[in-house]
Amino acid sequence: MPLQSRFLSQLDLFTANMLKLFEKRSGQQGKKLRDMLAMVTDDIDAGRECVKGLCFYLNEDPDQLVQEYVEMAETHFFSAIERMTVGIYVMKDTANSEPSDVGIVIEGVVALRDLENVALASAMLFGLFFMH
Repeated sequence: MPLQSRFLSQLDLFTANMLKLFEKRSGQQGKKLRDMLAMVTDDIDAGRECVKGLCFYLNEDPDQLVQEYVEMAETHFFSAIERMTVGIYVMKDTANSEPSDVGIVIEGVVALRDLENVALASAMLFGLFFMH
């Protein structure tokens, strides 16, 4: 069974519910979410990118969603990860190289690793929060 495509298709089903949830939010968070929603198009990939709204919803800074670590020793990497609440990390051997690892961090712990790319990590992160 192709689990990745199955997961992403199920994730797409949850996107509409997430958007409705975001629309109901009020205050400063609600304004940020509505501004973000105004940029979402009918494109599936654009819809999946609304995972940034999850950051607003959880009072996190969306600019902190993806953290890139280049040429970092493992001990420094884990020290940096411990400070993350929720996010995606990208490990690179050099600044211009392809990622050697992409993963998800929740409460300072690596929850998923060895993901193919940031888009998949975003989808997985979204799924972790909305499938419970």
